[in-house]
Amino acid sequence: MKRLHADPRFRAAASKRMKRLNADPKFKAALRKRMKRLKADPQFEAKRRAGMRKRRRSAATTMSGDISARHHYLVRSNMALPCLLRTDPMKRILAPAVFLFLLSVQPAHASDSAASYVDLRDGPTISVDWSKGSTQFVTLHGNRTFEFLNGEKGKHYTVAIAQDATGSRTVTFPSSVRWPGVTPPMNPPLLTATANKTDYVTFIYNGVTYDALGVARNY
Repeated sequence: MKRLHADPRFRAAASKRMKRLNADPKFKAALRKRMKRLKADPQFEAKRRAGMRKRRRSAATTMSGDISARHHYLVRSNMALPCLLRTDPMKRILAPAVFLFLLSVQPAHASDSAASYVDLRDGPTISVDWSKGSTQFVTLHGNRTFEFLNGEKGKHYTVAIAQDATGSRTVTFPSSVRWPGVTPPMNPPLLTATANKTDYVTFIYNGVTYDALGVARNY
């Protein structure tokens, strides 16, 4: 009664319970049953509350185990349970979006990217498709003409040119190749003529022309 007069919230809760008691016969019967058990066992209310807490913990554990079973790959990365079981509302809202994003990401494989080194087929005209690799190699068996295809702006490319056992083979580069200090563009000085030797020519593509950065000879 002292608490009833001293605490307005307790008084409001008691008033609400009394209204329900008068309106709901089942609630009245349940309350009488509880009062009888409380008189017979003073620890009844404490046991009842302890049982409720235990059931809540059991339900949370069951939910956790169910998430672990269905999303084990995310749980192992320490992402699923912390997001779902924390009480921060924003984290609970963002958790499904994080799951969907992770499931949509496909792992990268080496086969998805272009090979870094490509062997070219020798012929009168040698087509160099840079989308297949940034470094391409060919052995010359005669005087050849190059054509460059599918360059990507800002990328560096290298073509390795080897002489065959005869040597003294020459190459003609496409008009899209520019050599430093040369106007108009023209072919570079003669490549190594020695049999079985290799030269490396490096370019950068600016979106229009392949600008030569260097020629490393006689390997």
